[in-house]
Amino acid sequence: MKIISNQELEMIKQFESNCNEMINGKFILADIKIAKILKSIAKSKELYGFLAECLLNFDFAKEFEKAKGIDYTSNYFKMPEESYKKVALVFCLLLEIDNKKMDFYDFVNKYFKSKKEDDEYGLFTRTMLIPFRDEILKNFNLFDAPTEVEETQVEEKDSTVDLKSEIVKHLQSMLNITQISPKINAKDKEKLNIVLQGFIEAVKLKNKKVLFALEIALADCVSKVKAIKSMYNELLDKLIKFYKQI
Repeated sequence: MKIISNQELEMIKQFESNCNEMINGKFILADIKIAKILKSIAKSKELYGFLAECLLNFDFAKEFEKAKGIDYTSNYFKMPEESYKKVALVFCLLLEIDNKKMDFYDFVNKYFKSKKEDDEYGLFTRTMLIPFRDEILKNFNLFDAPTEVEETQVEEKDSTVDLKSEIVKHLQSMLNITQISPKINAKDKEKLNIVLQGFIEAVKLKNKKVLFALEIALADCVSKVKAIKSMYNELLDKLIKFYKQI
């Protein structure tokens, strides 16, 4: 068995941690998390070497087309059976997204429609990112299943969705749209990001005074940004019910 230095082991663990961060996350800031995963691969000779082996004679365009499919009216994405193809396919896909050649949000929403509401991102991570992480860890005899990340996801899906969590989810969706929309300029994105993040925290704390203040700030932002206007109106309806509970 090949001996790996402690330094390389730490780099591989960092790669695993970066993957888990994205698996455990949401659409928001996915581009930054993807960049972190790719950077951790580039920094490790062992990871880079293994990826190079997987990419040998691998035809991304061909395998990507083979993975795409349609079931009645729904698109889906099926991973290849071979371990090295799983690793190579996801790695190339992450590179495409990182290089702005593919829109991550559009890809996930097109090919990972879920029966569970707002679970497209979760379906993507279970279909592609978790197998990608696990196949790489298996190569270095570092795979230990099931992982805490996957168990946590199951617990979250089984939890009862109350109004507070529904509003938080709605605000996170507004954040996602804000981040990926090409129609929102950088200055407005920054302002919306601050206001929406503050809104999420205020909802979690059930702080009505802060929520009232943030509602005014958000109304001002939305008046200049049409991309999330309809979502803002839906938010107001939910907040009316929420205010009666707190």
